[in-house]
Amino acid sequence: MLPVLPLDTSSFKDIRTKGKVYVDKTPWIYKMLTQGKCYFLSRPRRFGKSLTVSTLWELFSGNKELFKGLWIYDKWDFEPHPVIVFDFNSIDRKNPESLERSLFEEVKKYAQVYEVTLSKTGTLEGAFSDLIFELYQKHKKGVVVLIDEYDKPILDHLGFGEERLKIAKENRDLLKSFFGVLKGAGVVKELRFVFVTGISTFTKVSMFS
Repeated sequence: MLPVLPLDTSSFKDIRTKGKVYVDKTPWIYKMLTQGKCYFLSRPRRFGKSLTVSTLWELFSGNKELFKGLWIYDKWDFEPHPVIVFDFNSIDRKNPESLERSLFEEVKKYAQVYEVTLSKTGTLEGAFSDLIFELYQKHKKGVVVLIDEYDKPILDHLGFGEERLKIAKENRDLLKSFFGVLKGAGVVKELRFVFVTGISTFTKVSMFS
């Protein structure tokens, strides 16, 4: 019987628990984790970016059994860390108002999941910064932030006329403030690892220096 190829999923857990083919990339993931802190991976669609995000999520969540038989299994401590994932495929991005509302909901969701109270909910940036701070204070471990397809709120509106271009620029400006949190002096020391995927490198989003 031929092995099952994972053509319909980007879930590391699904691949590993259902006996689907997984090409072991953990030596390179380990190298990233031990030699750096912030990474941006720019590659075309269907290149495995979302699978890498899913793999990192399971790794930092401490789900060791999913990695049995892989290179990293006996080389990583699998100590759980608080993990925040922003998947822009599932975040409402049709305009800056819906994008901001959806990101707010994601931040509040993780506050509920990890049972922390946010005090700075007046702005999206304040809530995001507060979430990272509170998670670090509660768990005494660096926070992991994984962002998949950061540029989707911009790319989705390009090439459709002036009105959509205006939305793309407004979404870009919102993302600039949001992602700028990750570079703030009060947050950097509380982060364990940041991994961002996308197709393009857009200027003025406060992610690339």
